[in-house]
Amino acid sequence: MSAIDGTRDLLETRGAELFRAWSERLDRFDRGVATLQNLKIPGHSDPFDCQPPAPGAGWRKRGLSCPTVWRYDRSKLVVSCEGTDATGTFLQTALRERYHIECEMAACRYVVAMTGLLDRDETLEHFAKALLELDAEVRGTAPRLPFSAAPIPSRRMSAREAAVCETKTVKLKDAREKIAAEYIWAYPPGIPLAVPGEVLTDELVKHISIQRENGVALRSTTGGMPLSICVVK
Repeated sequence: MSAIDGTRDLLETRGAELFRAWSERLDRFDRGVATLQNLKIPGHSDPFDCQPPAPGAGWRKRGLSCPTVWRYDRSKLVVSCEGTDATGTFLQTALRERYHIECEMAACRYVVAMTGLLDRDETLEHFAKALLELDAEVRGTAPRLPFSAAPIPSRRMSAREAAVCETKTVKLKDAREKIAAEYIWAYPPGIPLAVPGEVLTDELVKHISIQRENGVALRSTTGGMPLSICVVK
């Protein structure tokens, strides 16, 4: 509670100054990563140029509808490796082990870094330098289909019904069209890919396999992921 009160006081007394410095810090970061050739940072190295959204609509990149982009938060740096031979998990590991930079999360085609009000100038300068060095190492590849989440699977029974059913553990490749008896998720962000009672469709199993092959951290209720899944007998 004391820390919360101290934060409130800081924002009341120095908020305008600190937010202005944060914005200027991000401006310098944008200039620092402007020469990226393979990696892209939407809104930073790759200008996003958002148009004002209509009420109830998502943001739009000029000339391109982006219904999945609901708001643009400049403080979150999404580094995309789409169209390169790198993965988000590779970038996350390289940034941690070689540059001592800890990112928020990584997925197959991107890594997310968070900035904050009290970051120092040298923090973002160090991050920009690290990205430029990694950009020189990765190689562009032929265009490939963007990685997208599988549709929400159909439900055969409730989660409670699945919890009291007799179950068995199978390998991921043998789980197609069976009914999940446990939660499966990638962490972060921790949103379930499958819920007990849902059908493990072929598309969903492929989606999980792609994430596993790209080094995404997969978890399940019984702890068998990424190798095995608990299903209803």
